[in-house]
Amino acid sequence: MRAVVASLVIIASLFLGVGFSAARNCHADHNCPSPTPSATATATPTSPPPTDCAGYPEPRIFMESRASWFQSPGGTGQNYGYLTLGTCFPIGQPVSGTVHLDLKLGLYDNPGTITVVSPKIATNAGQVQLAETPLSLTCTTECEFTVPVNIDTTASPYDGFEELRLLTNVLEPNTHEMRASDGWLLDIHNGKPLNNMWTNGREEGRGWYTHTGYANALFLSPIPTSPLAGTWIVTYNANPGGTGLAVSSRELRIDATPDSAGILVHSSVGGGTSTVSIDLSALAPGLHHLVLETHTLDTFFGGNVLTGSEVIPFEVQ
Repeated sequence: MRAVVASLVIIASLFLGVGFSAARNCHADHNCPSPTPSATATATPTSPPPTDCAGYPEPRIFMESRASWFQSPGGTGQNYGYLTLGTCFPIGQPVSGTVHLDLKLGLYDNPGTITVVSPKIATNAGQVQLAETPLSLTCTTECEFTVPVNIDTTASPYDGFEELRLLTNVLEPNTHEMRASDGWLLDIHNGKPLNNMWTNGREEGRGWYTHTGYANALFLSPIPTSPLAGTWIVTYNANPGGTGLAVSSRELRIDATPDSAGILVHSSVGGGTSTVSIDLSALAPGLHHLVLETHTLDTFFGGNVLTGSEVIPFEVQ
């Protein structure tokens, strides 16, 4: 087991409800080894991860949601690292029938066991539970696994923009659970009545932990489908969903990963909505990703921070 150095960038005291950056459980210089599959994995390990999104019947982009659970400054809670869920997703593309997704699940310094992938379609008539995939995936340090799932869009009672909710669950050594999930819009066309779940264009990443509930990161701007230059204005929201504790802070980062803090472009105390102007001139041309982070402080287990994140890809000219 490699040595772990947790680096914390603290904007101000968490216990006063002031913003912070979640711990990045990796070497201080972020020189982490390449992910390796666990010997006990039952899904197909993938290297490199399937993020180029070629070979699908319609254009797709790689979307990801993340959850993390770290000891807060001065706290005594457990560190359970990261759980991630991503896939090449048909944002804004009309789909019908069965949509195949290759999910990339990741464990980063997380000693738990991934137990399931559970998809739902949320509509104005409620949620429709789709077929679940039971799993037993574990990892020593850093691992990524590919899990194929088929989404039956005909299970939705409506056509239109309905919310696909993909959820994966980790059972931790203390019997608590961590979950990563999303709320991404599918444009469904099956000849059924049109009834959009949402019409404002929104993509959400969610983290969840036992007792803490949800920490949701919501992107409220159009997903960029062409290269960007100059200034990019984005709006995002941090919220606890219907069952979560109050949000402690929210942050916007560029190119953050479980192994790297990336570039901090905005932070604010508490939950709510922020509109941020991002100067892209300092970024190298090519692909990048914007990471929305919602942080929730929970003192119930001795002091921990739950982070739920949404990852938005973009290209700079």
